[in-house]
Amino acid sequence: MNKLELIQALKQKSKITKHEAAVVVETFFSEMAKALTEGDRVEIRGLCSLLY
Repeated sequence: MNKLELIQALKQKSKITKHEAAVVVETFFSEMAKALTEGDRVEIRGLCSLLY
């Protein structure tokens, strides 16, 4: 699954616009990248833990 497919799935399942779904996805990845570059650990329970 790529970012566009994730946006489309979020749009369909949440009944929000494509723009709103894109904002959610972009914000999610931006905040995750910010945390990692600051040396924080990112954990998504049941999926993964990331540490830069």
